[in-house]
Amino acid sequence: MQELYGSETSEDDIHTFLLEKEQETGAFCCDNNVFREIVNLHMREMRRNDTPAALMIVRLANRSIDPEKRAIYMKQMEVTLLNELRAGDPFTKVGANLFWVLLPGATGENGGLVSRRVFNRFQKEYPKSGAAYTFKSLDLRHIHMSAEDKAAEKTERRKA
Repeated sequence: MQELYGSETSEDDIHTFLLEKEQETGAFCCDNNVFREIVNLHMREMRRNDTPAALMIVRLANRSIDPEKRAIYMKQMEVTLLNELRAGDPFTKVGANLFWVLLPGATGENGGLVSRRVFNRFQKEYPKSGAAYTFKSLDLRHIHMSAEDKAAEKTERRKA
């Protein structure tokens, strides 16, 4: 930013820098590295404020299809996620058959409701699609606790 605007920056410069692109509506599709950073940020937030978050896993179940059809089915689900999730909910495509979605503020139970909503929207938008998906929702508080337990266990082993 300093190279772009020099040492003096106005509020307009900051606004332009932060909001360079026009803000889009719908969910936030990002690459795996950005998604990981967002999840790590939420994990830190969870430690500080005990706020829930869930990870929804969407997997294309029909794996024995040709790559062209797989790409079409995954694009259909991507469009569904973009349109059905809350504005700003981040998601990423992991490999050829999988999406991970972060649901801030949701628990594993709420994640199940979101899964059903996404699935219903997909069926409504693409009634003739031959795609089959599985949905799984994980409460990130359990993942967070497991990670802390593992770290504490390592620390105890080093002391012994």
